[in-house]
Amino acid sequence: MPDNNFDIDDFKSVWQEDRPAGYADSDIRRMLNRRSRNYVRYILYISLAELALFILLNLYTYIGQENNSFMSILSRLGAEENESVNNSIELLYDFLKIGGPLLTLVFIVLFYRSYKRISVESNMKKFILQIIRFKKTVSAFIWANILWMVISVIALATVVVNTLSRQHITPERPTILGFFVGVTIAALIGIGFMLLYYRVVYGIILRRLNRNLKQLQEIENE
Repeated sequence: MPDNNFDIDDFKSVWQEDRPAGYADSDIRRMLNRRSRNYVRYILYISLAELALFILLNLYTYIGQENNSFMSILSRLGAEENESVNNSIELLYDFLKIGGPLLTLVFIVLFYRSYKRISVESNMKKFILQIIRFKKTVSAFIWANILWMVISVIALATVVVNTLSRQHITPERPTILGFFVGVTIAALIGIGFMLLYYRVVYGIILRRLNRNLKQLQEIENE
């Protein structure tokens, strides 16, 4: 049996110089497979934590006064509170509360399916394709979350514009301009933090997974 102290990171140079005694292709593939599955599992756990955070934030919004906070913004723009406005705000919050967690849940299912498909019994080419597909799924998850933030900002702005339009309110140019500039800056800052978060948290795991993938491809080409 292979030595448990085998260092997969040093494998490339060792393989090129001299095939390590006692290691068959199947043994090396299992080592790479095990580590790759661990990386996939880490991303699955992180996405589960993100879903839990979404749920906690949603619980907070039910307890907190977010509706009043948004209404105060509309009031500054000259809007008056009524049943129609409250219904629009409730619809907006329901959209945000359901959409974000639902998006994360969909990708959790995809991550889990990818994790289950990465099999020790797969041949090398199939295993490489499984890793490549998983990386594409992670990239899609990152961009889907950024797109969701953009959609959320557009939905918020739409509620504001529709509310002012229904009440025949035309705010002063500096006021409405300041609102949209503020929303745009807040959205850009949010997207920036999201990119930083994904680059740090997911980026570290993906770089290590990519290193495993390159090693697998080199073994396949031997």
